[in-house]
Amino acid sequence: MITLRTIAALLFFIALAAAQTARIAGRVTDRTRAIMPGASVTVTNSGTGAERKVTANDEGYYTAPLLLPGEYRVTIEHAAFKPIARAGVKLDVDQRAELDFVFDVGRTA
Repeated sequence: MITLRTIAALLFFIALAAAQTARIAGRVTDRTRAIMPGASVTVTNSGTGAERKVTANDEGYYTAPLLLPGEYRVTIEHAAFKPIARAGVKLDVDQRAELDFVFDVGRTA
C-alpha cells in the first residue's frame, strides 16, 4: 500500500532530479524577422547521442527542458529552408541557454 509519506518522498526525489537539469530555448525567424512556427528542433547530446525533438510554437518559440548537463548540438529545420545547426552548446546544472536561429530567405534544402 502506498502511503502519503511514500508519495511525498517520490515527489521530493523527482523535484531534486529536475533541479539537476538544464534547458535550451529560443526563437526561430527568417531574415525578414517573420516567425517560423512549426520549425523542427533537434537537440542532441554530443557525448551520449541522445536526442530530444521539439517544435517551435505559433510564435516561433521552442524549449527543450530537462536536459542533462553536457555538450549539445542543436539543429533547426523548416520546409523550404536549408537546415541550421549549432554545435558545442555547453550546459551546466540549472542553466538556460538562449539560442535564437534565423533562416536565410529563399534558400531551399
